[in-house]
Amino acid sequence: MLLPSPGGERKFELTPRGLKFFDQLSVQECTQLLRTLRMLGQHFDLCFGSAVKQTIAWHGEEETKGILAQLELPLAEARKALALAQAELSFDTWTGLTAEHLVILSLEFKGHELQEEWARKVVDHELSPRALKRSIERGEVVTDAEMDEDSGKKSGGLGFLDELDWAFESWARRIGGRTAVLDLPVDDMEHWMRGVKKIVDLYREVEAKVSAAKEDA
Repeated sequence: MLLPSPGGERKFELTPRGLKFFDQLSVQECTQLLRTLRMLGQHFDLCFGSAVKQTIAWHGEEETKGILAQLELPLAEARKALALAQAELSFDTWTGLTAEHLVILSLEFKGHELQEEWARKVVDHELSPRALKRSIERGEVVTDAEMDEDSGKKSGGLGFLDELDWAFESWARRIGGRTAVLDLPVDDMEHWMRGVKKIVDLYREVEAKVSAAKEDA
């Protein structure tokens, strides 16, 4: 894929194995190129999402989905890109929001007013994505500090379950949810089963004890 160089001429090509250069770049051009690449690395989701958003504006959602299908993106990446594209907030205006914040707002709220209302809460209270998710669930602002405090107060250290739940939800959203797990190759499903076995075994023990306690009551 050919891209215009910082100087305006096509002096390099973007390939799956890196950049292929056709001409020497000046110090200024190299500086701008490296700065651009670093920015893309740090903010790829927002850059990609904004490109998808503009493609939808130019060519429509169905045509854009067709393009994404041609790219053979993992389902989770395609869903994230579309969620970012459908966010009704300006990426430039809400600089305090990460891609994860915008994805959550886009999936939770379809109206601009609600997205903006919660975006303001994120900025005002410096909410992380996990705190935003918890706040939306409770219908009120729950800061990261409050979540950490609640976690420490819960008996038996069970506050970590909130973190486990958040981590699991984020992971499931990234890979495409229950369907994506069930569609994994058998070897990968066995690897997944080994990873969650300790949790499942403990759950079964606790479930049996709770059932016995209820029967004795």
